[in-house]
Amino acid sequence: MRYSTGFSDSLFGEKITLQGLNEKGKIVKLKVTKKWLEQVQEEGKTSSPNQVNQSA
Repeated sequence: MRYSTGFSDSLFGEKITLQGLNEKGKIVKLKVTKKWLEQVQEEGKTSSPNQVNQSA
């Protein structure tokens, strides 16, 4: 899934690591920004991935 929240958010936004399944059913970790996660949750485009950890 691709979703842009802006250049400055990608560089300086609060990062979150999510854990979920890819299309082959393997567990993968994905680093996203908090703003990106909030936007996809508002639009209903997420299947509730597990949040692994937060890093600044």
